[in-house]
Amino acid sequence: QILVFGWFLAIVFVTVQRLLYGFLVGELRKRGLDQARVLVVGAGPTAAMVIDRLDHHRTIGYKIVGVVESTQNERLYGSQVGSARVLGSISRLPQIVRRHKVDEVIVALSGASDEQFRDIIRLVQDESVSVKIYPDAFQLMTQNEVSVAELSGLPLLTVKDVALRGWNRQVKRAFDIVFSLIVMVLTAPVMLL
Repeated sequence: QILVFGWFLAIVFVTVQRLLYGFLVGELRKRGLDQARVLVVGAGPTAAMVIDRLDHHRTIGYKIVGVVESTQNERLYGSQVGSARVLGSISRLPQIVRRHKVDEVIVALSGASDEQFRDIIRLVQDESVSVKIYPDAFQLMTQNEVSVAELSGLPLLTVKDVALRGWNRQVKRAFDIVFSLIVMVLTAPVMLL
């Protein structure tokens, strides 16, 4: 009976906590807080479409910091792709990620080869960023852990993921500490017995 009651309470508390957390994060994002800084790789129509979609759905918490183009065409530097500015070429991807404190890289290249995807992932493998690929070409490598997600109607493949960052990490840490202290105080008499 105690076990069933415990399960019931766990389900109720977890559900309430998830709803409360979702509401708080949504409110923070509406006010411009808890936004993931996103860098888009690609300067063509696919990248422009991804940027446009992210611009129209700001409540998901993405802030576009710029675009990295996949060629060495210096004429593109400083130009606009949608609402984002071209920050440099793909060869400078790690430096751009660090300089602009990027949280997530979205690869939006039309007709990119497997080798191009692998090169991009290699360039940022030592950085603390998630990598998502807009699946324009599905000839993806399968030896990585690839998960498919949908972002406001935009399908994205996650190739490299960083679990928690920014406010999410701080909120989770604070919740863990407060919840642990409450449980310890409430169960201390039982543990003494």
